[in-house]
Amino acid sequence: MQMVAPHANGSRYSLSSNPDVSLELLPEIAAQRAAGKKIALVGQVNTQMPYMGRDAEVPAEAFDAILNADFKPFGAPAMAISDADYHIGLYASTLLKDGGTLQIGIGALSD
Repeated sequence: MQMVAPHANGSRYSLSSNPDVSLELLPEIAAQRAAGKKIALVGQVNTQMPYMGRDAEVPAEAFDAILNADFKPFGAPAMAISDADYHIGLYASTLLKDGGTLQIGIGALSD
């Protein structure tokens, strides 16, 4: 099951802000189905999820079932960080040009 954002015309869905794992699984799921395994792909539509295009888009036919479940998505709570982690982040931010991006993962240091 994957939470998805609907396209306005209903012909496709966006895996939204979480496409990485699902996209990597699609070829494996196809291979398992070809080997006779029964696998169901379910899209959980939430209109409050952001619609991401390009590789995050999949056709409606990619899913065996679509469920509607609108609710406000929630993020992980922002925990307090140590002074050392704060200063590491502050210093790292000075190394980037304006408009630049640095992906550092999930956790206190990345916060």
